[in-house]
Amino acid sequence: MVLRSVSPIPARRRALINYEDLIASRGRELAKFFPAAADLNENLSSKNVSQYYDRALMADLGDRLLRREGAIWNFYGKRDVENLLRDLSSSSVGR
Repeated sequence: MVLRSVSPIPARRRALINYEDLIASRGRELAKFFPAAADLNENLSSKNVSQYYDRALMADLGDRLLRREGAIWNFYGKRDVENLLRDLSSSSVGR
């Protein structure tokens, strides 16, 4: 079996909800699939840098991911991972 990476086709992007976009839009990103969600204004916060995550492991995985190529970069940019690693190193463990 040969696996090929998914090309970034705009129609596929419209069929996805990115976690960070959902948080930033206060839930309105759900309107892609549920029109009534266009009126949402929820107080959402990212859990990407949760106190419950192993920070050393996250940093190691992030560094390893940045050295890889593949289909993941059709959905996230390397700058997204770099920003997450920056947030991880600058946030306090007690959050």
